[in-house]
Amino acid sequence: MNGGIEGGGDELGCFCEEACKAMERLVMTKVREILRLRWALGASVREAARAAGVSAGVVSNTERRSKNAGLDWATVESLDDVQLERRLYGGPKHTRGPTRMLPDPA
Repeated sequence: MNGGIEGGGDELGCFCEEACKAMERLVMTKVREILRLRWALGASVREAARAAGVSAGVVSNTERRSKNAGLDWATVESLDDVQLERRLYGGPKHTRGPTRMLPDPA
């Protein structure tokens, strides 16, 4: 288990690039758990961190990002994972592939 952080790669070249991006993106189930602990159950940052298996910094950053996105617990509950990710990070993480157009060999 990777602690709830998405990313990584099976090739060393991809791994470094993906790992840097992955550091700020949590799996949406982990985001929901952190926000449920904090907003619905009133857990402290440390309690939420311990219960979710993440650092207190991750809890604080997740809560800050969620508040900046204008989210509250009722809204989080009503969103599916793609919608939640879009609100927090600007869209779902794309699958591997070219980030720019490939040259036309013709």
